[in-house]
Amino acid sequence: MKKSLIVLVTLLALTLLVAVPAKTTQAAGAACWSDPSEGPIGTDFWIHCSDFPANTWVWVYAVQPDGAAEAWGSIKTDEGGNVAFAVASKGGNSLALALGTWTVVVEQRGLANAILNEAKASFRITGGTEGVAGAYLWTDADQYEKGDTIWVYGSGFGANEVVTVWYEFPNGDCSSTTWHLEPILNFPISGGLSTEILGDVKTDASGSFAFWLSFNSVACEGKYRMVARGNSSGWGDESWVTVTGHAVTESAWLDASKDVVAAMMDTQSFTGSGFGANEPISCWLRSPQNQALSVTDLQSIKSDSSGAFSFSIWTGSFWPGYAFYSEGALGVYAMTCRGDVSGATGIAEFTVTGGTFDP
Repeated sequence: MKKSLIVLVTLLALTLLVAVPAKTTQAAGAACWSDPSEGPIGTDFWIHCSDFPANTWVWVYAVQPDGAAEAWGSIKTDEGGNVAFAVASKGGNSLALALGTWTVVVEQRGLANAILNEAKASFRITGGTEGVAGAYLWTDADQYEKGDTIWVYGSGFGANEVVTVWYEFPNGDCSSTTWHLEPILNFPISGGLSTEILGDVKTDASGSFAFWLSFNSVACEGKYRMVARGNSSGWGDESWVTVTGHAVTESAWLDASKDVVAAMMDTQSFTGSGFGANEPISCWLRSPQNQALSVTDLQSIKSDSSGAFSFSIWTGSFWPGYAFYSEGALGVYAMTCRGDVSGATGIAEFTVTGGTFDP
């Protein structure tokens, strides 16, 4: 599955990095609202704000329906202290934002990034599923594990025409998540999507096609709606596939130092025991939507002579001292560690909540 890095918002002087703000909000006076406040996929939501200081740079971030937060950048108010920008719920024919309620936060920051003024606007994206008919689309099975090869077949389309294929995520939402590259940085895997294009395929002389794909570990688990539509004929069809993870059996012990951590710039430590002596350890973190990403790509973990080890991670995506995405969807996460030689495996669960810091 592609790791989309497209931000569907028009902002001036977009900045990717922001120093972590001191959460010392003073008197509020500004207000923000969305026009419209609700609409289907394809709606452009205009965010309007007023009563900020004139000609002042303000910072903008968004909270996805599942609670993941992402930095959008900075924009300057006009002479009346107003600001306006558009949020496109659909990016051409490539992708669409997650269904549900989005919250846009606009902040005026002062010295040491103290928040002097803050206002919020919310909008709700409703389903915009396209109906297709007139052709046939199917897969070689109904359910797959991540990494499996999925064969997709189509027939009944126009001869030698280009067919566009896309899928809709389970429950209309696949969150942003974090690729942990401690000790250097954490990197965001941008999400917050309901729909994403797979690409175009050309039919043969009989109006048929076949191609394969697979879902990697970062894919959200659940039931996907796959859709195909001929660009010339307009004929199409849909098919459903369920994507699952791999079963893991515990045979060792792994403990988290905290039951609950904040979604950004918090630390979580883990202690393992019952693993093989002096063996390399591979660990990965699973999100509430069962996205799984390694945390040992740059961080080397090895057990001691007793089969024990410990390590820590930071939550959220950041360069040292700068944060720009939260950990991901709020809810229960699971760290899994496995001995590369013994195969001993331990799992530790903990909850990620909205935190003290904004992106």
